[in-house]
Amino acid sequence: MYDTIIIGAGPVGSYLAEKLARLGYKVLVLDKKLAAGQDICCTGIVSKECLDLLVVDGNLIFRQASSAKFLSPSGKPLRLWRNDEVAYIIDRPALDLALTNRAQASGVCYLFGTHVTDIHTGTDCLHVATNHEGQTRLFEAETVVVATGFGSFLPGKLGLGKISDFVSGAQAEVNISSLDEVEIYFDQTLAPGGFAWLVPTRDGKGLAGLLTHRQPE
Repeated sequence: MYDTIIIGAGPVGSYLAEKLARLGYKVLVLDKKLAAGQDICCTGIVSKECLDLLVVDGNLIFRQASSAKFLSPSGKPLRLWRNDEVAYIIDRPALDLALTNRAQASGVCYLFGTHVTDIHTGTDCLHVATNHEGQTRLFEAETVVVATGFGSFLPGKLGLGKISDFVSGAQAEVNISSLDEVEIYFDQTLAPGGFAWLVPTRDGKGLAGLLTHRQPE
């Protein structure tokens, strides 16, 4: 019996898990991935306020950001900047792993490779049904937190609403040695209904990706 079961070992899930564990609660985190930081499609751009809240090692920061260039459908650019840093480009998989390690050090129990199939209410607790390595397992808790992101079926199953209008993304690491700031593209032939980006990271590398209603790959 757990005080709280958190579904999803991303930054939100692990951050909350650590906070609850430090308050003395017994916490279990379930995630369908086999390990923290796997299969993440994220540029890793976070605000200064977010990074201050998470309190992570500076080694996770690829670079600081104080400007960005926006390219309109016509190709005309608009550059916005400030004199101080407003955002950071971080190693997102490493962030997930760091937050997981910190939560585990605080006493949080993690179970990866676990797909949650159902949540239902019992007489005095919540029951979380899962599939772990082909076997059905049932966990009990006083509260459950769904921190799985938009793609989960759980909010709809629980009557919390269903997201029906969304875009999908694809991203790849590329060589962009001449780029030193974020570029955002609003070309509708490139990314119909969405936008695309180039984000420099470090060592002449960067992330190229797009969000669209159509097939992003």
